Amino acid sequence: MIGRSVTFGSTPVGYQEVSSSRLKRKQLQEWSEQGVDIELFLDRHEKKLREEPIRLFYVISPNGQPGIYKIGIAGDSTGEPVSRIKEYFLFYGKQSRTNKCTGAKVHFVHTTAYIKDTEKTKSEVWKLEKKMKDALAKYAVRGAEWMKTSLSRIRTEYEKAIGSIKEVETLKRRSLRDRATLDKRDIVQKQKERSQRIRTTTQYFTIEKILSIVEEDGDKYVEVKWEGYPDSMNTFEPYAKIAIDAPYMLKEFEKK
Repeated sequence: MIGRSVTFGSTPVGYQEVSSSRLKRKQLQEWSEQGVDIELFLDRHEKKLREEPIRLFYVISPNGQPGIYKIGIAGDSTGEPVSRIKEYFLFYGKQSRTNKCTGAKVHFVHTTAYIKDTEKTKSEVWKLEKKMKDALAKYAVRGAEWMKTSLSRIRTEYEKAIGSIKEVETLKRRSLRDRATLDKRDIVQKQKERSQRIRTTTQYFTIEKILSIVEEDGDKYVEVKWEGYPDSMNTFEPYAKIAIDAPYMLKEFEKK
């Protein structure tokens, strides 16, 4: 929920939508069927990708696999996307007139500012990639992000998705409450209570169920369905937070 304030354990957390003026979404590479050679793209933009803290969404295709496109994101955790793009260049090599299987094309790139208080799973590019993977799942041929379809279909799904997602940042957190005065019985009781509900300053948000556990770049996240809210309001919460606030529910889910 945009703008809500949730207490994870004893740490109050608030979220607010990032304004477009701060997000600064820009098209670094416009949509192109022909695409731009990845080496040329790096020649033009490597300095920006290296020096500016940004997140990036991209669509590329390897020359040796016609009709196969890769959608992805970079800089989502660090704000430094250049290494991801260079990995593709090093893997596929330079475009060659004599060997049509080398090289790759960049068909689209958009960037957003890297806002350090935005958790990775609440960034626009992360939400966009997930939404597009879900929408194009039937075309997936290798993992969820490689797909055999047309670029026009990918663009259509992009334009549908980009208008329906919002980046939200985490507001400043207050320090943890001192638990030294609580005896063991109090702590156990509070853990049981938190396993079913997450308290805000004015009301309770109840976990209806845990849907999944995912891992991104070594970090684990728990997909949560909130009681009384539609599936569109499901959120990905840090695993460590849910392990503190809903340990019994999490344990039961992991047993399945």
